[in-house]
Amino acid sequence: MQQALDRLAENPESGRSAESIRGSYWTLRVGRHLVFCTYAEDVVSMRRVLHDQMDFLRHL
Repeated sequence: MQQALDRLAENPESGRSAESIRGSYWTLRVGRHLVFCTYAEDVVSMRRVLHDQMDFLRHL
């Protein structure tokens, strides 16, 4: 998980934009989990980590 976040911090475009779901969120798949992050001023903030079988719209 930490390696994936480090990679996202170095290259924000490696994640997928999730703006249509929630504001300025980015998403990154790590194994069977979706990591929802925001990225601002060179800081990646992890907002939610959800299993891929969860209804992520309900939990964001």
